[in-house]
Amino acid sequence: MADDQPFSKPLLAVHQILTPYVLLVAALAIPHRPRLVSAIFLPPLWTCYYHLVQTTSQCRAVAFVSGAFAAYHAFLSFDFLVLRDPRREFRRTSPSHKDGWESYPLDSIPRRLSWLLDLVTTMRGVGWNWGIRPVPRETATTLQMFLRQRGARLVLIWVLLDAMVFWMQEVDAGFFLPEGNAFDNDDAGGVRTTVFPGLFAASVKAGEVLVPRGFPEMPGGGVGRVVYTATLHTWRTSLQGAMLYTVIDGAYTVSAVAFSAVGGLVGVVWPGGRRARWLDWRSWPGVFGVWAHGDWGHGLTGWWGRAWHGLFKYTFISPPRYICSALNLPLASPASIALRLFSPFVMSALLHFSSGYTTSSGGWGSARVFLLQPFGILIEQVFLYVYRRTVAPRKTLERWTPYVWTFCWLMITMDPFFEEMRHGGVWALQPVPVSVWKGLAGVGEGWWAWRRDTRVGWRSWWVWDESMGGWGITV
Repeated sequence: MADDQPFSKPLLAVHQILTPYVLLVAALAIPHRPRLVSAIFLPPLWTCYYHLVQTTSQCRAVAFVSGAFAAYHAFLSFDFLVLRDPRREFRRTSPSHKDGWESYPLDSIPRRLSWLLDLVTTMRGVGWNWGIRPVPRETATTLQMFLRQRGARLVLIWVLLDAMVFWMQEVDAGFFLPEGNAFDNDDAGGVRTTVFPGLFAASVKAGEVLVPRGFPEMPGGGVGRVVYTATLHTWRTSLQGAMLYTVIDGAYTVSAVAFSAVGGLVGVVWPGGRRARWLDWRSWPGVFGVWAHGDWGHGLTGWWGRAWHGLFKYTFISPPRYICSALNLPLASPASIALRLFSPFVMSALLHFSSGYTTSSGGWGSARVFLLQPFGILIEQVFLYVYRRTVAPRKTLERWTPYVWTFCWLMITMDPFFEEMRHGGVWALQPVPVSVWKGLAGVGEGWWAWRRDTRVGWRSWWVWDESMGGWGITV
């Protein structure tokens, strides 16, 4: 693909990922005239986001994340520079201050930059007065216990990822890596293929129902075909959801272990009283809700509100909160309820549209999925309203029905999102360096999956870039 063709540019990690952070910190580091500062810095920031959504990557997971990052950071900068003023409104916990909180530092530029670096990199606001709720409770009481628990979790994640990747890429590759997917068509910068041409359009890639290798052939018709198709759909959708969950949890846990271990070695308080919060293990609570605490048993509302990762939650809920406050809308008013229900999912749809766009030139299927979620919550709340007024309490029914209902709703609605990921080649990723399954079977990349000569190897999808002074990384 020609270099000057739109939407085929490789991602320059250092320039295009770090530059928005540098600009945002620079804007917030100026303590006076915030409106003028915002007017100066927002245009270059949004120029960065415009260029980000025109990039792609041979590593399809990176292509997916680059689009999500562009939307997330655009929401974040708009919130910090337009809707809120972190200089006056935000504080973080600090044992060195009398009241336990540290406001925007005016007396020291190094401390101010440390404060701002913490602010723009903490996605859930752990340790800040604006932190999202709820955050999973941490069971570890010491750094050593934290590292042991997270280390055991990483081993389990490794085992699960290895098995799931093997199934997707070797047993059921016809479905998870369909013919013409963007990874297989990666041609000098990446070829992407639209799956859903419009918000309500049907998939242009839908075809015959393929069965995994070694499975019985699909029946020609009748009840057998319906049952077989439904079973495969349920299994495959569940597997993709589990894969997404495990990849996110794995990436987060690796970061938590790495930063916490460094913090244990060098300390979390630097000279001048600057606190490196990201090196403190207490700043890394679990990214997902805890099954044992019942976080997943509160229906669709609880799934999105407390069980699924809350990494983007602040940027989704802050704008409707601001609007409700600016308009003096009571929390219980219909307008406030509708705004706080629908706005976060509209923003989520925009974010996932962006990630779908940088992956497959699509995004409409992903957007559709998240635009449907508030209607599922409405159905759930209407049912609960009627149930509580007409049916006597039944503990067993009330305990398990939320799980069944949420599972069924997601099975029905999530397929367009996963279809764009499949045709975007996302499931071609190889997240573990050593694959027991592939090694034993003698397929794919074999035991050492990150060899340089493989397309999914550690050195196969990124190179040192010389186009801007030789300090960039092209991925």
